[in-house]
Amino acid sequence: MIKPDTKIALCLAAVCAVVYTINLRVVDAGDCWASRYLPISILKEGNLDLNEFRGLKFWIIETKSRGKIYRVTNFPVLPGILATPVFGAAWLMGIPITRISSAYLGKLAATLFSALSVVFVFLILRRLLLRKAALLLSAVYAFGTCTWAISSQSLWQHGLSQALLAIALYCLFRASREPAFAGYCGLILSAAVLARYTNGLIFVVIFIYVAHRHRSQLARFLLLSLPAAVFFLLYNWYYFDNPGVFAYCWAGGKFYASWTAALPGLLFSPNRGLFVFSPVLIFSLPGAVRAWKSGSDHAVLFRYLIVTMVAYVLLMAKWFWWWGGHCYGYRMLVDLSPLFVVLIGPAFPALVRNRPTRLLFAISAALSIYIQILGALYYDATWEWKVAGIDRNPSSVWWVKNGLFQYTLRRAAHDGWKVRRTVFLPPEHRGHNKRYL
Repeated sequence: MIKPDTKIALCLAAVCAVVYTINLRVVDAGDCWASRYLPISILKEGNLDLNEFRGLKFWIIETKSRGKIYRVTNFPVLPGILATPVFGAAWLMGIPITRISSAYLGKLAATLFSALSVVFVFLILRRLLLRKAALLLSAVYAFGTCTWAISSQSLWQHGLSQALLAIALYCLFRASREPAFAGYCGLILSAAVLARYTNGLIFVVIFIYVAHRHRSQLARFLLLSLPAAVFFLLYNWYYFDNPGVFAYCWAGGKFYASWTAALPGLLFSPNRGLFVFSPVLIFSLPGAVRAWKSGSDHAVLFRYLIVTMVAYVLLMAKWFWWWGGHCYGYRMLVDLSPLFVVLIGPAFPALVRNRPTRLLFAISAALSIYIQILGALYYDATWEWKVAGIDRNPSSVWWVKNGLFQYTLRRAAHDGWKVRRTVFLPPEHRGHNKRYL
């Protein structure tokens, strides 16, 4: 018999899937292209290279291994691998896999990943709060964070990353009464690293936590982390002829941004700030204070999570491309959004008991949802490349006049509030909707 909380979680996922896809458009950038071609390569040739897509150049590198030339993506391949069932199901149903349809199938996979993250955020919050409160905060996560406007809208790394982090977090909370789940977390968290390499920082901190609080589960944690490690090494050996060399190695020397410029930009700037695009997340700060001081079963876990989040934000603030290129909002921090919402939990009962803070929470939640609707319906990358030139001029994240919100609203009004449904294709692939499968 399905438990009531499980039924609610599944219903919430279904609602999210509908809402995320109801705009009937793909909101993406060049970072998503290789990932949505990878399932085609798996289905067509049974490999993880992109040699058959000779015209595709964005975030593709050529490598020589065992005397052969391979063209592979610069990014983690796990999102593309786990999106393959979506592409395969469409193919079996007779849907042509073309340049256009592959973009929509990639979005569908991202939508499913994102909706899965909502399920586990709800299940975590249910361990901390009453059912109505957990459902409300889960809805805030689903529709008031960039999970909607970014992660669910195309096959970025983020949707799968958030889903895996939320599942890992659920395992850690459940481990307070069922310690074996701390060991199971190793499998999920190592997969999260394969989905997005910066999650390696989270893996390290949680490994220390497991060694500290669940030492009996440490061997299981490490053992279940091995499949991801083996896959990573074998992939690198096969395509780079060296298990220690991988496509993203070039990024190692790119953490040189100034914290004084990047940190406030990531958190508070009008065109990229976390607390601007999701003002409701500001309530995670009093939640963090309360969680740190609490004497609950989860107090130590909360402290490790807070340390993890601070370290992750500081890491992203050192990344040379800290503004995230062409995107809507705080893409570089969106992976942390499940953690931010869970941190609201410890302070939530006190928030709703006090009328002024309850009203402030409601206003900030409504504003957060409105901002995400704006991004999901009307954002494209025009402001970044045509108006701000953000990659050449990162200081444009602080523009208020003619900033991203103002530009997007003005353009939407000019179009009569019609939703543009054009798919952003690689330059080499525009003009012909080629069929692949």
